[in-house]
Amino acid sequence: MLDEKELKKTKRVNITGEIPNGRLQILDNNGKIKEFRLREMTIAGARTEIDQCNRENYCVYYKGVVEILDRFHINSYKKTFKYILKSKKWFICGNYDDIIKAHR
Repeated sequence: MLDEKELKKTKRVNITGEIPNGRLQILDNNGKIKEFRLREMTIAGARTEIDQCNRENYCVYYKGVVEILDRFHINSYKKTFKYILKSKKWFICGNYDDIIKAHR
């Protein structure tokens, strides 16, 4: 089940490539692009949402696994992603500070 509070906090991201070799790019607070590896993406749900301009957008939610190489082992983080079909934009939902800190 998707957590409503988590879904409201979103940040625009860029996802490229095919899974399991997909890449996730996030712009951090310093304006630098951080790049991560996406290992898997599974559909978690879909629904129609109304944006600030009262337009309906069909959104698909995915559960994904972000991998970060940390010296000698790989850390995996489970995150929720939102894809808006009409605009073809990706968003990461919830708190993503843990992957930004682990990337440093």
